[in-house]
Amino acid sequence: MWEFTWFLIIFGMVVNILSLPTKSDTLSFFNILGQVRLVNGSSPCSGRVEVFQNQQWKTVCDGDWDLENAEIVCRTLNCGNALLATRGSHFGRKYNPIKINLNYCTMAGNSFTDCDFREWEPCNSGGSAGVICSDARLVNGPNRCSGRVELLHNQEWGTVCDASWDIYDAQVVCRELGCGNALKAFRGAHHGQGFGPIWIEGVNCTGKEASLSECNRSPWGEHHCSHSQDASNCTSHCWIRLVNGSSRCSGTVEVLRNQHWKAICDKNWGSYEDHVVCREMDCKGITWYPIDGFRSGHRISSILFCRWTANDLSECGLTDFDEESCSHGRAAAVMCSVEHRTKRHPETLVKLYTSFTVSSNNQDKQTCRQTQDLTLLRTELMQSAMHTHLCLDTPWFQPHIKVNTAS
Repeated sequence: MWEFTWFLIIFGMVVNILSLPTKSDTLSFFNILGQVRLVNGSSPCSGRVEVFQNQQWKTVCDGDWDLENAEIVCRTLNCGNALLATRGSHFGRKYNPIKINLNYCTMAGNSFTDCDFREWEPCNSGGSAGVICSDARLVNGPNRCSGRVELLHNQEWGTVCDASWDIYDAQVVCRELGCGNALKAFRGAHHGQGFGPIWIEGVNCTGKEASLSECNRSPWGEHHCSHSQDASNCTSHCWIRLVNGSSRCSGTVEVLRNQHWKAICDKNWGSYEDHVVCREMDCKGITWYPIDGFRSGHRISSILFCRWTANDLSECGLTDFDEESCSHGRAAAVMCSVEHRTKRHPETLVKLYTSFTVSSNNQDKQTCRQTQDLTLLRTELMQSAMHTHLCLDTPWFQPHIKVNTAS
C-alpha cells in the first residue's frame, strides 16, 4: 500500500515537471496552488491563461472572453485589476484550447478555479485567452498608454511623486502595462494633478524590473510632495494622433513635429505602418485608405517607414521632406477596429472592415463598408444576388475569395 502511495506522489511530481513551459514559453506567473498560470507575458501579471486540468496545462478558449473574465483571473493571482482581455495569439497560441462556461465563471466570481471547464466542447475560435493585469495605470492622457501614473494600494488609487522620476522608472510602468517603450518621463503634473493619497516617492528603477514595487523607493504613504509633483509617462502615443475620423481609431495620421501637428504622406505607406499606428492607438485590425491631404487642409511634411519587426513608432523611421516630394498630395490615413478593452457580445466576436468588388453586367463597383460579424457579411452578400468577389484586407493574409451568390 505504501509503495503504491509513493508511486502516485512521484508520478504527480514527474507530470508537474513535464508540464512546465518550454524555452519558447516563458513562465510569467505560477500561483501556489498550481491551478492557474500566465505564460509568455512581459510581467508576472500578464500572459496567456493556462489551467491545470487532468494532469496537464491547457490554454483557455478565447470565445466570449472579455474583461469580466480577465478580472477573475487577475483576482485569483493577486494581480490587481484587469487592464486588457486579449484574444487570438497575443501571447502565443497552443492547439486545442479548452472551453469554459464563462457565464457561470462570472457568476461564481470568487476564483478562476471555480469556473466550469468543458473539455468536451470544441473551441470554435481556436484562439487562446490572455490577460494583462496590473496595480498600476496611466490616467488623464489621450489613451491608456500615456498619462499620470497611479498605483493601487489597500484598494485605493494614488499617485507617484516625481522626485527622481526618470525614463528608467517610466519604462518599468510601460512594460507592466504592455505599452511598449517609454519615450518620455514627465514631472510637474504634466497630465494634471491627481487626488487622494500620494503613495510613493524617490523611485529608482534600473528599467528591468517587472513592476514599480520591485524598484528602490520610499515606503507606502511616505513622501514630501504635493499633487503638483505627480509623475507622468508617455509612450510614442504622445507624438501621434488620428484626426477627422469617425472614431478615435480612424482618421488621418498626424505626428507632432517642432510643436506642430503635420500629416504623413502615403508614399510607400503599407501594412507595416498600418499595424504600428493601430497598435500605438490601442486599436486593432486595419484598413488603409488615402486622403487628399492638400484639399483636406492637411500639411504633409513627413514620410513614415516601418520594418516588419517594428512594435511601436520608436522603431520606425520618420523623414522630413518638402511638399513637392508628395506631389500627389495624399495623406496617409487608417481605419482601425475597436479598441482592445471593448466588450463584445458573443454574436459579434468578429469585426471586419471589408473591401469587396461586386461584378454585375461586366461592370465592377468598388464598395467599402464595415460589418459586425461574418453572419451579417454573408447575409449582405446573399442579398446582392450577383457574382461577388470578396477581398478581405487583414494584416495576416489577403485571400481573394469568389462567392457565387447567383441563383
